[in-house]
Amino acid sequence: THNLHRLGEDKRGILTRVSYDVVIDDLFRSKSVIDSPYFAYPYGHYDDNIISILENMGYNMAFTIKRGYAKPMDNIFEVGRFGISPNVSFESFQDIVNGRWDEGTYLMSHSQLN
Repeated sequence: THNLHRLGEDKRGILTRVSYDVVIDDLFRSKSVIDSPYFAYPYGHYDDNIISILENMGYNMAFTIKRGYAKPMDNIFEVGRFGISPNVSFESFQDIVNGRWDEGTYLMSHSQLN
């Protein structure tokens, strides 16, 4: 987004809580700077209205913060992904890239870091 990638006072993303016109204006501004057919939901917050707006504006795909691989039967406006941070071990990164990600192993390796 141009200016809707922020949290409200309740620590929830504001994209789904502003008016239709504000979302449209913001996304047009964003597209004028970053001409991409892809969108990542700020803080993972979205709803059916936001999906509809993205479709109508010509976006081809949107990404959530739901951990997982993209699969052919997924809704192309609710594609999962993996967050890679400095806390992800190289071994976990390799497993993710090579399609061997296992949530139990991933969670166990991250709990050891805390």
